[in-house]
Amino acid sequence: MDGVDGVDGVDGVDVTQRYAIVAPAKLPKPSVDTLNKAPSQVLNDNDTAQRIKHHGADGPASTLGGLGLLVEAELARWWRLMVAARRTAD
Repeated sequence: MDGVDGVDGVDGVDVTQRYAIVAPAKLPKPSVDTLNKAPSQVLNDNDTAQRIKHHGADGPASTLGGLGLLVEAELARWWRLMVAARRTAD
């Protein structure tokens, strides 16, 4: 889904809804592969992708490494926003 700028009146804040399957860090690779396979197949199916797009979203499957980088970036971004909000909320 595309982000929405200025959510709840906060300029520069981009909020994008995402879904992911997470598991313990030391989960054996065969289990990780099994958990990753079905959602990737569904999201990469052309008919499903078109239905998702019709509802105003996009649904490309992410790589496992890509999800990790995304989570790290989002945590850092929201942490900075929280710190900034505390500085200005007098």
